[in-house]
Amino acid sequence: MNRISPFRTVLAVLGGAAVIAAVSVGGATAAKAISGKAIKNHSIALVKLTHAAQSALRTGKAGPQGPAGPAGPAGPQGAQGPAGPQGPAGPRGTGSVSAYAHVAADGTLLGDSRNLKQSNVKKAGNGAYCLHGLSSSLHSAVASVAFGGSAVSATVRPATSTCDFVIYTVKAGGAPTNNAFFVQIA
Repeated sequence: MNRISPFRTVLAVLGGAAVIAAVSVGGATAAKAISGKAIKNHSIALVKLTHAAQSALRTGKAGPQGPAGPAGPAGPQGAQGPAGPQGPAGPRGTGSVSAYAHVAADGTLLGDSRNLKQSNVKKAGNGAYCLHGLSSSLHSAVASVAFGGSAVSATVRPATSTCDFVIYTVKAGGAPTNNAFFVQIA
């Protein structure tokens, strides 16, 4: 029988222990030597991460919504749509507009008027305009100031002995002022 000498057994055991010690010390030293600072950004592939880390990346919660960006440029204007149907014509005196006018600050009737003549409009004073000689079927009027003057409102007053309607244009504070206006009469 072949006998192994006790000296060789001791040497083999010591050699194995030395290898195990070297591997464990070397591994601990390597783990301490590699830190987050030592790893180059974006250098670790997804497959090199643990399954738990990969799962956390795939199922993580979304962060808060960021602020809205600036508005984009306006798009081109679209084509004009088809004309709508004609509305029903109402009889005079029931609310349909029978006449309208655009009157200049000096009382001149402007071209974009209907069913009124210059003879129906008279400047009665500072900021006062008299509409007279109108059809007796006209019962109401609404006025608004035209853009570009100093007036802030136009009011319609009831008939006087010489006027069917009186329109007053006034500036802030209520003082009368000459100003162009629009009027609709029904």
